[in-house]
Amino acid sequence: MDKNKNDLMSLIIKTLKANGLKITEKRQILIEVFLKSPNIHFDFDTLLEEVRKEWPHYGVATLYRNLRIFVDKGILSENIIGNKKYYELKMFNKKKIHA
Repeated sequence: MDKNKNDLMSLIIKTLKANGLKITEKRQILIEVFLKSPNIHFDFDTLLEEVRKEWPHYGVATLYRNLRIFVDKGILSENIIGNKKYYELKMFNKKKIHA
């Protein structure tokens, strides 16, 4: 990971810790997916596919729970387009998707 991505990872980790949340390997994997592709707006199924490349048994409930936490803590934004929810880095991404 390059320096900029390391800095962003550190900021996200500080945000989670400041909110009393543990930094689990599964949360780190999810963060890394977004940092590897910062301009991609992921739907749930695509995110599940991506995190399972690193952790094959990453659970559906775990992903839902972590997405909700990341949205609630201002790390991710959730956008609904049609019948799908899309997620993107909120803390660092100025570019938004539009319906």
